[in-house]
Amino acid sequence: MSKRDKYAPDYNKLYPGVEITPEVKRVLTGSDRKMKYCEFDLKTEQVRKGPESGKVRVYPAREDSLDRLIDDNDEQYASQEPTPEEIVADQDELVRLRCALNQLTPDEWMLINSLYYQSMSEAETGSYLGISQQAVSKKARKIYRKLKKIMKL
Repeated sequence: MSKRDKYAPDYNKLYPGVEITPEVKRVLTGSDRKMKYCEFDLKTEQVRKGPESGKVRVYPAREDSLDRLIDDNDEQYASQEPTPEEIVADQDELVRLRCALNQLTPDEWMLINSLYYQSMSEAETGSYLGISQQAVSKKARKIYRKLKKIMKL
């Protein structure tokens, strides 16, 4: 190790008055090597050449960020696709929503249909139904509460 390497310090200067025996030096050096391993080796990828084959291999860092692994499309992590349980739960919720929508009056259904299925604004829905935008907003909130109540049952 070079003299400038912080992992190969002069132990006699660091610990004045303490006799640095070979045993103590071995322990301190091992401790410093472990520190280097934790601060550097775990965080960087290593490039090594095989002694027999001469083949160069790249070993990824052992301490890596999830964001980088996802960006690199690493297959180590589970798919982001919904699980079968999530699909069934979503389908169940859609069935419950359809049942709740079927319980609306024709006027309520028209308002929800124009807002969500036809993607009209509240002002456009109001002019289509012949009421003000504020009335549309108020009726929509009332319908949301009704749907929420029906779906909780």
